[in-house]
Amino acid sequence: MMLRSAFAISLLVLLCFFIGCQKDPAQHEPLARQHCGGCHLFPDPNLLPKTVWEKDVLPYMALRLGLDEDLKKIRKLNANDLKVKAVQPLISREDWQKVKDYYLDLAPKRLTPLVSSPKATLIEKQFEIRPLFSPIEQEMANVTCVRIDETNKGVYVADEVNQTVWLMDAEGKAVKRFGGQPAVSDLQFLDASHQNLLVTYIGETVKVTYNANGYAQTVNMGQKSANNASLLLTKLLRPTQTIQQDLDNDDQPELITCEFGVIEGKFSVWKKNVAGTYEANVLSATPGALRSVVVDWNKDGMPDLMTLFAQGDERIVLYLNKGNLKFEEKTLLRFPPVFGSSYFDVVDMNNDGRLDILYTCGDNADLSVIFKPYHGLYLFENQEKGEFKQSYFYPIDGAYKVAPADVDADGDLDLVSIAFYDDIDTNPQTNVLYFENQKGKFKPWSIPIGRMGRWLTLDTGDIDGDGDIDFALGSHPLGLTPGRMRGTWARNGLMGAYLLNLRK
Repeated sequence: MMLRSAFAISLLVLLCFFIGCQKDPAQHEPLARQHCGGCHLFPDPNLLPKTVWEKDVLPYMALRLGLDEDLKKIRKLNANDLKVKAVQPLISREDWQKVKDYYLDLAPKRLTPLVSSPKATLIEKQFEIRPLFSPIEQEMANVTCVRIDETNKGVYVADEVNQTVWLMDAEGKAVKRFGGQPAVSDLQFLDASHQNLLVTYIGETVKVTYNANGYAQTVNMGQKSANNASLLLTKLLRPTQTIQQDLDNDDQPELITCEFGVIEGKFSVWKKNVAGTYEANVLSATPGALRSVVVDWNKDGMPDLMTLFAQGDERIVLYLNKGNLKFEEKTLLRFPPVFGSSYFDVVDMNNDGRLDILYTCGDNADLSVIFKPYHGLYLFENQEKGEFKQSYFYPIDGAYKVAPADVDADGDLDLVSIAFYDDIDTNPQTNVLYFENQKGKFKPWSIPIGRMGRWLTLDTGDIDGDGDIDFALGSHPLGLTPGRMRGTWARNGLMGAYLLNLRK
């Protein structure tokens, strides 16, 4: 009898253990990693709250795996959904339920701060804030690009809504314009006089499109009318940048393009052929190419490329130039697909002779439109073997760009950042920040420009010719706008602002 009781108890213990294991969501992690970590870095359940996983992200993930039932419970499928949906299911419904259980059981109810960071102190004497107003009273200006022209002491400001690129002087007055242009995503200077411009157009607007209607052209500002242009590249997939650079040392510059795209995108080097047209050498056929920087990474005299991909597989990639337009690819940093990578730059921040990486993430327009504690400004320092270690992080809601510059002229690099998807109603003091470099430690300062505009673009340079570094900002109030400021921005006619450096 006792033997039977002992057997029954043992059986009950084993049964409870088995049931407990069956309910343990962690057991489904290998399956989740298999299906959610193949095309990009595996997203940990802790990155988003449970409700966001359940209502926004997981239904869309299922769609990409060929299952549409979850999304249909929330809304009707549209044409764009059908473009994303896999033709055949890539996972069984049973396995997908296990993946869902893994995320929903382990995700937190709410996100909590990653670190305790010092609050930015208001700074009032470092900068003169000079607002830029639209020279025309039509629709509300929506700026997509600003570029400082130090040679001619002016700033180019591209207004998407009114399809005009203005050249403004240091006082904020319009000097010249070229019009009839769609959304400008990038502008580069091609000569020392800054008369010839290389202009990239993301498309008819900055809105998402699957059409290949972006292009790049040159514009000659030296002529009486700037409404002249020479097309270089057409039918690009939402291009965000075009660079001209001689990569093979044949005295004939190539073009480098970042095509952000949607489902399709490319990062390419274009070589001019004997007919005078360009042929593409595609270095990556994945979407998300946002920004590229030309550097001589290994100091061999050959220009290399570093590129930020900011969609899906978010990463920073080094393309080592091996000659004859052949490149060796190496991923330096990789981020989860919910990070919303928005910008990067390459600079030696600590004067050790090695290039470090400045990085911002805060693009918050897609599926998980919530403030995230990991959004902000990062510094990754280059270690001796070419690996990168995070040495600094400052949380900024909706961080969109960082610019290194010696603001206070003390011999080291300070930082200025902007935020686009920020908490404009309750926390406008992080909208524009100045990080003063104090012997390798950063002191954050808040620049009192907060609710004046919604800052999408930022550029650095000496605007007024007084020998120090100034900043130009562009305001982009249209689109998904958090807070209640859009009506104010529509009435004030603001295009942007100068931060004129007063130095200490």
